[in-house]
Amino acid sequence: MNYGCIPVPNHHFHRFSARFNRAALALGLCSLVWQPAWADDWSHSVAVASDYVVRGISLSNEHASLAWDISYRGDTGWSAGLGLAALDRDAEGRRLLLTAHLGRSWQLSTDWAAGVALSRSAYPGSARRHRFDSSELSASLGWDGRVNGSLAWYPGAYRNDAQGRPRSGHALSAELSLRQRLVGALALDAGLGYYRLQARAGSDLPATALGYGYGNVGLSWAQGNAQVYLSHIASQAHSRGLTSAARAADRWVLSLLWEF
Repeated sequence: MNYGCIPVPNHHFHRFSARFNRAALALGLCSLVWQPAWADDWSHSVAVASDYVVRGISLSNEHASLAWDISYRGDTGWSAGLGLAALDRDAEGRRLLLTAHLGRSWQLSTDWAAGVALSRSAYPGSARRHRFDSSELSASLGWDGRVNGSLAWYPGAYRNDAQGRPRSGHALSAELSLRQRLVGALALDAGLGYYRLQARAGSDLPATALGYGYGNVGLSWAQGNAQVYLSHIASQAHSRGLTSAARAADRWVLSLLWEF
């Protein structure tokens, strides 16, 4: 699931821990990676990334971003969290993205886990950006900590299309991610996703469906509390008319994360 999140594969700075695959954001996807063991647990993390990508689209205009996250996971499978990301500057100053989430996970068997989550993202202190505030309801199914699939619904989606025209409606996304350990602490991360906006009719625009695919492939490394992610992200968002060319260009993203 992709709440705009802290960087880490499929995921966002996607997915605030519940725990999501922390590479999600940086890799352009954002799906949950549920932990098999449940215990009361607070976690904090700080991350920096060369770009802040969500579902294949840069939210920081190709600038570096800094994110902080705090989350709690209870021994019954409930989790909650709050995250704040500092994006690029514009006429209103530094853009901040605040995301809160509530989730519930279930261990179905030794290898299978599932979860549902509700999140809300907003741009605090901004008079112009409130229209981009959004909610997300998602469901996730994972196997063995290596394969994860998710579906998400966005009841009040809003974005500017490739011509800068505002489009709003409800949207759906589907994502599939893979993590395969290679050697030692080095792993291969890959993911594919599809996003579809059912746009309402505007003053001069007809109602229409706008959809695009996105994906990532890269490497991750973890040692102690530190994690490093390097990923290449590709997106069809511009060619399908959903954003500008710069925001959806193929790119490499480097993310560094410290969890404590």
